[in-house]
Amino acid sequence: MGDDRSEVKKLSYRISGSVREGGQLIRVEGDLDRDAAAALRREYYSAETTVLLDLSGLRRAAPNGIEVLQSLVADGAELTGASPYILLLLEQR
Repeated sequence: MGDDRSEVKKLSYRISGSVREGGQLIRVEGDLDRDAAAALRREYYSAETTVLLDLSGLRRAAPNGIEVLQSLVADGAELTGASPYILLLLEQR
């Protein structure tokens, strides 16, 4: 008989939001690939207040992930916890 187990895609990221004094905190953890970037964009635009993006748990970012971060910053998001490497990528594009 064949193997009936279905393939399950493991998420390589976590996007979580919480309310903080003065706005919304969105924590980005893992790899900011295309799927994660789309989830981040949805979470950001569902916030009804100022957003602080906590990138302290971000391990890697694909080019489209960097583009999303740049667009969110241009739209008013603030960054915290970004590694020097991620900051360099954000400056280069």
